[in-house]
Amino acid sequence: LILTAMHVHASSQKDAHFVYAAADMAPKYRELATRAHAHGARLVQQLFHYGATGKSEARDDFHPLWGMSAITSSLGETAHAMTEDEIEEVIASFAAAAALAQVCKIPRPKGRGERLYIASPPCLPLDA
Repeated sequence: LILTAMHVHASSQKDAHFVYAAADMAPKYRELATRAHAHGARLVQQLFHYGATGKSEARDDFHPLWGMSAITSSLGETAHAMTEDEIEEVIASFAAAAALAQVCKIPRPKGRGERLYIASPPCLPLDA
């Protein structure tokens, strides 16, 4: 069973989407895994960061979108180009979310299913 994609960092939000809280997700993961495994099913958790997609008005704090560069989103907002420290922070949040899923008996995918992705492609603005 493929679970819906889960935002891994507070800089990744969209209307009606929420960033997970580990204390909230852990018991839910455990219950879901127990029930699925009882029927021989396996679970896969998708993890993602929305990147420079949409508009920052969906964020609780109204901070700008985070992107790999200062590209303009499809809705016309220019993203904040992440610093190296911010990129490392987002990567660490992917690792933390994956670790939580593993601890709760949702195994790490093997082979081609194992991907880290940010919704906006890592590219430079056209006028750079």
